[in-house]
Amino acid sequence: MSTPRSDARAALVALLSLLGACCSAPRGGGATTTAAGRGDAALQEAAVTETEKATTGGADAAWTVVTDEKDGDDAVSVTVGPGEGGAAAAPESARRFGRGSAWLALGRQALDAGAVDAAIARAQRGLEIVGDDYASPRVDDDTELKRYAGEDRIAQGHPEDGASVLLRVLDNRLALLADRDRLRVVVTR
Repeated sequence: MSTPRSDARAALVALLSLLGACCSAPRGGGATTTAAGRGDAALQEAAVTETEKATTGGADAAWTVVTDEKDGDDAVSVTVGPGEGGAAAAPESARRFGRGSAWLALGRQALDAGAVDAAIARAQRGLEIVGDDYASPRVDDDTELKRYAGEDRIAQGHPEDGASVLLRVLDNRLALLADRDRLRVVVTR
C-alpha cells in the first residue's frame, strides 16, 4: 500500500534521476539569478540556477534546490534537499547552503590542484555567501576565531595552511546551517 510519504520519496528519487541525466547543464524552469563577480577579477560567479520542485502538497512536500557555481574553468552543481524532518518548502537558507557547498567544493578542488590563491578566494566567497546567520542560538560557535587564525596564517606567509583552515571554517558553518535548518546535500557534481 502506498502512502503520501512513500509517494513523495518516490517522486523525489525520480526527480533526482532526472536531474542527474541533465549533468551540469543549466536547469530550466526555475528562477535564474546572475550576479557579477566581486573582488578578484579571476573570481567570477556564473549564472546561479535554483530550481524548487514540490512533489506533493502539505507537510510531506519534497523539494530540491539546484545551484550551479563557476569560477574560471571549474564548475560545481549542488542539489540540496530536506534532511530528516526537514521543512515542507525550501527555506532561503537552502540556497545559501547550496551555494556555500558549491564554493567549498571549488575551494577544495583548487587546494588539491595547488592553486592556493584560488582556494583562499573561493573559501572567502563561500563564507560571504553563508553569512552570519547559520547557527542555532544554543550553539557555542567558535568558527570566527578559527577564521581569524586562518587569515593570520595567510598574513604570516603560510597561505596553504590558511586556505585549509578557511575551508574547514566554511565546512563547519555549512554543517551548523544544515543542522539548524535540517538540510542536506543530495548531489554534488
